[in-house]
Amino acid sequence: MFWKAKLRSLEDVAGLINSGSRIYIAGAYATPYRLVDAVVERAAELEKVLFVGKMLTPPSGCSFKLLHTPGLDGRVNYESTYYARADHQGTPQGNTTVNSLPLSKTGWALEHYYKIDTLMVNGSEPDAEGNINFGGFACGWAFDVARYARRVIICINKNLRPVKGEKTSIHVSRVHCLCRDDLPIDDFQHTRPSKEERAIAELIVPLIPDGACLQVGMGGLSGAVTAGLHGKRDLSVYTEALTDSMIELIKQGVISGPVTAGVLLGSGASYDYCAGKSSRPYFVPLAELNDFSAIASCRGLVSINPCLMADLTGQICSESLGPRQYSASGGQTEFARGAAASKGGKSFLCLSSTFSEQGQEAPNSKIHAALPLGAVVTTARSDVMYVVTEYGIADLYMKSIEDRVGAMLGITHPAFREDLRRKAVKLGIIRE
Repeated sequence: MFWKAKLRSLEDVAGLINSGSRIYIAGAYATPYRLVDAVVERAAELEKVLFVGKMLTPPSGCSFKLLHTPGLDGRVNYESTYYARADHQGTPQGNTTVNSLPLSKTGWALEHYYKIDTLMVNGSEPDAEGNINFGGFACGWAFDVARYARRVIICINKNLRPVKGEKTSIHVSRVHCLCRDDLPIDDFQHTRPSKEERAIAELIVPLIPDGACLQVGMGGLSGAVTAGLHGKRDLSVYTEALTDSMIELIKQGVISGPVTAGVLLGSGASYDYCAGKSSRPYFVPLAELNDFSAIASCRGLVSINPCLMADLTGQICSESLGPRQYSASGGQTEFARGAAASKGGKSFLCLSSTFSEQGQEAPNSKIHAALPLGAVVTTARSDVMYVVTEYGIADLYMKSIEDRVGAMLGITHPAFREDLRRKAVKLGIIRE
């Protein structure tokens, strides 16, 4: 147990953080939440400390002070590179901002834009050789950050299971100091598929051939698509986030080819499976996984991702509601481009045709003649192959503007088609 000489209390480790520190905490279950709390408790003596992470999901019973303490702005701030639901909680306190980064560029930004000087993440129990595994979330970025960070701080958590990969571990000799906090790791809660998402999946699944390589985004759509794949054979996976539904297909032999992922977001059973000796999922840093040439080299890549809204020419918004940031660009554009360049590849961007605002009886269309003011174009229309709603699939790839509009009108909710057509004429997008 030679590594125990580096063990210190949470409070002692928090005391190492000084004004101006720039700390990467990864997010999800990779973040040592009570260690970050201990830094926040020192806020009165600190200035310009910046935490950078994404998708913060404090476990049950942990009141994460970074997101819930007023008066931190200018002393202890947080910037999210993927603005998930829990991250939104810090915005009213005034110390939380967002940066919508593509996943392939996040690693560069951490080193050259944020100039991260401290890595502070959870790690597994050290093995007999002194190697500490980053687990299924920090493995996406931590190995690269550890190369240049002046301080590498690992919080050992006995509940964190190791994952396989060439760049998923660090030797204790490269760690500045260790602490311990065995917070539970909650199951990641994916939303259940809606009836619209199930209908969308029924349209896409027949277009996924045996032997395809899958990339499927998170949320209800992921569960709906994977539920329809049980009759397929020889599938493989190349995806940013590996989920429970994909793990089940691996166990059942539907996914029998290579499984490459950036992070693992699932339940305890999935964490246990990936830690097993016979487990096939292999994890690589997201800067490598989301590289265009790496994606394009996957034969028969089928990329399936949700989006928030679209316009009639195929512009896709997946990250904002008007000018209000909702999530981030993630890897959607990278996979849309990469799948189009893959031999036999296909890219599907999916959304239900309508939404209803709270207290409003009549629904609104998610497909617009032109995107609403402030809506962010996440994926340019020139990169879009297929857009899917519960009403059908619009093939937009390399089509003329008029053909795009016609295809998009065909998958719009019938109640809005004629009005959208008139608006498109009025805007000069199509002819009378």
